[in-house]
Amino acid sequence: MNKTFDELRASGNLPSPAPIGMRILQLTQQEDFSAEEIARTIQADPALTGRLLRVANSSQNATMEPCVTVNEATMRLGVKTVRNIALGFSLISGNRTGKCAGFDYEDYWASSLARAVAAHGIANETGKVPSAEAFVCSLLSQVGRLAFTAAHPERYSEILEETRGQSAAVVSQSEQQAFEIDHREVAAALMREWGLPDTYSEATLDHHDVVLRQSPEQTPSEKLAAVLSAAEQIAEACLADVNGDYVQWTRHWRDMQAVRGWLGLGDEPFAHMCRDIVVMWREWMQLLEMSEREALTPQQIEVRASSHSPSLQEAVDPAEPAVADQATRSVLVADADVEQLREVSECLRTLGYETLIARGGKQALRMVMENSPQVVVAALDLPDLDGLKLCRSLRTFDAGAKTYFLGLATEDSEQEFVAAFDAGVDDCMPKPVNMTLLKARIKGAQRMLELQDRVERDKEEMRKHAMQQSVLSRRLRAASLTDVLTGLPNRRYAMKRMAQEWDNAQRTGADLAVVMLDIDRFKNVNDTYGHDAGDEVLKQTAGMLRENTRKGEDACRLGGEEFLVILRTTGAKRAALAAERIRVAIEQNTVHFGSFNGSVTASFGVAQREPWMKSLDDLLKAVDEMVYTAKSSGRNRVCVRRPDVSAEGNRKAG
Repeated sequence: MNKTFDELRASGNLPSPAPIGMRILQLTQQEDFSAEEIARTIQADPALTGRLLRVANSSQNATMEPCVTVNEATMRLGVKTVRNIALGFSLISGNRTGKCAGFDYEDYWASSLARAVAAHGIANETGKVPSAEAFVCSLLSQVGRLAFTAAHPERYSEILEETRGQSAAVVSQSEQQAFEIDHREVAAALMREWGLPDTYSEATLDHHDVVLRQSPEQTPSEKLAAVLSAAEQIAEACLADVNGDYVQWTRHWRDMQAVRGWLGLGDEPFAHMCRDIVVMWREWMQLLEMSEREALTPQQIEVRASSHSPSLQEAVDPAEPAVADQATRSVLVADADVEQLREVSECLRTLGYETLIARGGKQALRMVMENSPQVVVAALDLPDLDGLKLCRSLRTFDAGAKTYFLGLATEDSEQEFVAAFDAGVDDCMPKPVNMTLLKARIKGAQRMLELQDRVERDKEEMRKHAMQQSVLSRRLRAASLTDVLTGLPNRRYAMKRMAQEWDNAQRTGADLAVVMLDIDRFKNVNDTYGHDAGDEVLKQTAGMLRENTRKGEDACRLGGEEFLVILRTTGAKRAALAAERIRVAIEQNTVHFGSFNGSVTASFGVAQREPWMKSLDDLLKAVDEMVYTAKSSGRNRVCVRRPDVSAEGNRKAG
């Protein structure tokens, strides 16, 4: 998976927190960081500062004196919450739009926020994991999907269309087929790359497979995975399409009841928790200036689930059409001088530009983040956030870094011009603005932007070609490790994987077991019914292996009628249970092909790595001996090698 992720990362387009968000992440991972250092970092971003203060002074803290500084807000909210806010704002603000036509970016972030606040609420209720960690991990758990929209926008759009309405497992399977990696694996890899705790990536990989149950022996990552799973079920139910059918609402209601039972809450306390989650979600949506969406309570979901008639569903207005992108030639004009603002805007309209107008620096910053204009023409003496700070803020995120910035100085002063260029402006001219000169400057800016667009298009074509080559390379590599007939990993893969697990077990002392099986009397099938029937037996046996192996159990075909299952961190006792599970499944499966109509059986050997074993060959020889013992003892059985302390000891089989 690491190599596949590296190839995906080579596209250069994977999502990441803005520089300030990343800096705060790095600071909070150090043992000696200080709240003052975090506050200084946040203050470099006026938009983040304002939103942080709004959170600190929100309704949850209404009884306290209002915070007026970042230091006060950080002390009130706590470092982890501040980190959450910085990460959320920087990731969302920088990835609100993209090139993947079939991907709804606003819906993605609305759902991500819903999962995050649900995880926060569930973590508070259970006390099993820190709520701040649950929030961040849940917010990022689907970031792999965002990565695919950036690295493979066209192909991923096709996958989304092909799998619309399908389960997460189907989507993941399509991702694996197309890219040799799915969005959960990408999200886990990004989390590790950003330096987040290993529990985050482990929980992200596992939460879809979690069965909600109370268990005192859960690891931290298992506890976090359970919270993520429950949060996802609540978020999906509360934000479900109100036009959904009875089957959908029944599924959502059952999911909600499963979560309620797992939490051990009555109907009313559970409904109260869900209402709090919705309130918190709406606050976040407002803070990020995202469109309002309807969210349902458990009672409303129950009403829909109990109704078979679509007429009982609430009527909703048809969805409004998506707002069209800004015109290719767009410019934001920011100036507190109303007359100057009007003259500059009219001048730019004569050049064919669509103009956006802002009276202050903070308003201008928000409008750039929302609309991504090509050009910003801003006075350097703007109120509330001057032009120099506005320019520096824009240069901290991708869309702002690409914007052409023309500063309007208060006077024709060398000192003011130098300060403007130091702040990152592309051009500068004095006020009052000479409109003829402004037109010439804007035309020059347009030529530069067109040249940049041409370079970007060339880079995009090169990137597409490189990614197509990397996908082809991954497919060829996967094909070389896959058995063509059964679709299972082949002998080459099995030996490579066994060597890796052997080395890991030798290094860490972890258990390692293998199960080998050989189909009984397979030659008789070929001789009596033909090789086509034999091939069908092999394919269906492989299918039984696929369906009856669990996490941590890798099934492979060694060749002929022999198969191998590698069980990492597992001893012989548990491996024997796995072997028996597979043996029963194979015996009970009926194969229909031509004149062949019946079942086959298999003989199983089980062995684990033992202290006396010097190499992987010793383990493979031991398990092969157990298969031979099973065959000679009557077939269709599991024989387990009992661990011994030395190679010279009695090799007892059971």
